[in-house]
Amino acid sequence: MTNDERLTRAHQQIDALVDGLQRDADPLNALSSARQLLEEIDLDIFSAVRMAHRDGWTWADIGQCLGTSRQAVQQRFGMRL
Repeated sequence: MTNDERLTRAHQQIDALVDGLQRDADPLNALSSARQLLEEIDLDIFSAVRMAHRDGWTWADIGQCLGTSRQAVQQRFGMRL
């Protein structure tokens, strides 16, 4: 699956989640669905960070892409790589 396909899929899932949240009478179901989606997104971010770091991107480069500092990115992902 290409990055564009993953992004399209993620947008579709988010749209479906928002629609479901608005229609779901059970907020616990909505929260569970949102948590699952966040876990998938977190795995995708981790994978992209790992690839970027492996390909020579600096922590500062990765942090800039994620809208955070070099230190925050290194603390969040450095030990998991």
